[in-house]
Amino acid sequence: MVWFVVFLISMVTILTIFFVLLKRRLSDKIESEAFLNKLLAGFGIVLDTEKLGISIWIDNDLTYINSILLEHSNLLGIDIKSRKELDELFAHPEKHLVIYDVITEIKKRREANVQEYYGSWRKEIGQKYIEIKYIRRFLDGKQYVVLTTRDVSHELSNLETTILAELNEIFEEEISKESISLYEFGDRIRTILNKHGLVDIFGVGLLRTNGEIYFPYFKYADEDDRSGLVMSPSEKTMSRYIIDKGLKLHIKSALKQQDLGDGYRLKKIRGEDFTIYGVPIIFRGQTRGVILFEKQGTEQFRTQRLLYSIK
Repeated sequence: MVWFVVFLISMVTILTIFFVLLKRRLSDKIESEAFLNKLLAGFGIVLDTEKLGISIWIDNDLTYINSILLEHSNLLGIDIKSRKELDELFAHPEKHLVIYDVITEIKKRREANVQEYYGSWRKEIGQKYIEIKYIRRFLDGKQYVVLTTRDVSHELSNLETTILAELNEIFEEEISKESISLYEFGDRIRTILNKHGLVDIFGVGLLRTNGEIYFPYFKYADEDDRSGLVMSPSEKTMSRYIIDKGLKLHIKSALKQQDLGDGYRLKKIRGEDFTIYGVPIIFRGQTRGVILFEKQGTEQFRTQRLLYSIK
């Protein structure tokens, strides 16, 4: 009987400690959520009204991150909790071309020692359209960095209309000029598509009378400009395949689909995997060149109307 009383007392003691700890954890959770809401309210962010991915750094230490932001960063293949990986990202932004401009812009502001900064971008990442916001402020002697992400894929149809309108405006402006620079023309198109994260690389190749394919514009990044590239008639590359066959070509993985058949093969310019969509330039029934849309990663293009509507 004594052992039962001892057992009962032990259970009561354990349960008491458990409930005290649970109450303390709940209290801490309420206080931390209240602090988080108060902090984000100071940044103009309201948690209750948006399904946001959020991460917060205080004096360069990651102090808060939620599952939504982890999900979105995983789409990029980035471990955002790793300081080493983030340092590598800022050292080599070209490894993640879809957010290349985001990283280089933040890096530029940091190096200029801009204490307070706000940036907003919208990118197609892993077939989702993600809005990214970056805010850096000094409060109470501490540096706060807040990164938020939000899935706005439902707005993609409106985006297509916007982009097509922007492209149409470029066409009208360029056509009205007395002379057209294909490099400037290509750069303006790439800027629009890259801004929305739809395309990382954009290239325009023209078939010369001697059989060469000349690329007046072909850019991976500002620091990796391959414009001026020339392919000889003997090179049976993907561009040559599109021109010879007069067919569109959608490659989901450049690393897995290098053999195109009939002796044609992809020409590897960079080592990473890319999704490629190639379109022949046809004038008066003859193929005169090729347009290439490329995005870093496997199966990055959704079957959306935007790319497939480009002739």
